[in-house]
Amino acid sequence: MKVNTDDAIGMVISVDIISAKGSLVLPKGITVNESLAKALLRQGINEIEAESVISEPVIQANEIDDAYHEHVNLLFLRHRGPFMKEFQAWLLKK
Repeated sequence: MKVNTDDAIGMVISVDIISAKGSLVLPKGITVNESLAKALLRQGINEIEAESVISEPVIQANEIDDAYHEHVNLLFLRHRGPFMKEFQAWLLKK
């Protein structure tokens, strides 16, 4: 989506920015911060193609804990010696 450069702060450039002479100014994928926006405006680039940053879904701590416990238990499935049981218990305390 085409946006004003000064409104693109926090957004990600979605298309390479090419100068009037055909050289690459900035590649796509760069996140625009305030100083970058000012530099683009000084070069006369008043509009850019940019997208809002979509945040990753928040993973609940208990989902991570459950996955961690499952993984550790799977790793120690075949190891039943006393040292390994103690090590498994220590890993699961964290």
